[in-house]
Amino acid sequence: SVFNTSMPLMAARRVLIHVEDGAHATVLMCDHPRVHDVDYLSCRVVEAVVGRDASLDFYDLEESTPLTRRASVFASTQAEGARLNVCSIYLNGGMTRNEFYPRHLGEHCDTRLGGLAIGGGAQIVDNATFICHRYPRCNSDQLFKYALFDSAQGAFEGLVTVEAGAEFTEAHQTNRNLLASPDARMHTMPQLIINCDEVKASHGAATGQLDEDALFYMRSRGIPVDEARMML
Repeated sequence: SVFNTSMPLMAARRVLIHVEDGAHATVLMCDHPRVHDVDYLSCRVVEAVVGRDASLDFYDLEESTPLTRRASVFASTQAEGARLNVCSIYLNGGMTRNEFYPRHLGEHCDTRLGGLAIGGGAQIVDNATFICHRYPRCNSDQLFKYALFDSAQGAFEGLVTVEAGAEFTEAHQTNRNLLASPDARMHTMPQLIINCDEVKASHGAATGQLDEDALFYMRSRGIPVDEARMML
């Protein structure tokens, strides 16, 4: 290798995605480290421009190492009638912060943000979303789920704002979390700010533990406790 792998590493990336009017694109980005035993900093900004009546499906997969620190920002604009679907998946890492800033530039936009995080050890994963509805007849839907093991920590902050004049907006936000260990921690803060009538909006968060009755039943059938927890 031409790299000195004993030194800390950093990657700074800026990605621009431009989907022209009426077009469709699907993009998959994966974070995998080249080396596994050195400190690694990943800084990334992704900008997406989605044209009129166009659509973008964006998938982001992180499977790095406990020595990785990642800061990621996804910012997008959607012209009238554009559709955006974002799915962020965290499978392994150290400390991660993901921020999402979708913005509508016209009516009839549809935005869907989804996230899945599976954390173990001392991992920390944090997702934050900021959606502001300024135009009528637009939709947004968010669903983020976490499963945390050992002493892992998760955080979710979601802010949905509906400005005056954005009638007939429909905005939903959900955060569901499973703590599979007494030492796991989850911090969640869903928020709605509604400054307009004729709006359909909801938000909610739920954090719980594994069903002990289901765990006992599986163990009584000969399934080891760690395997039973993973199955549940």
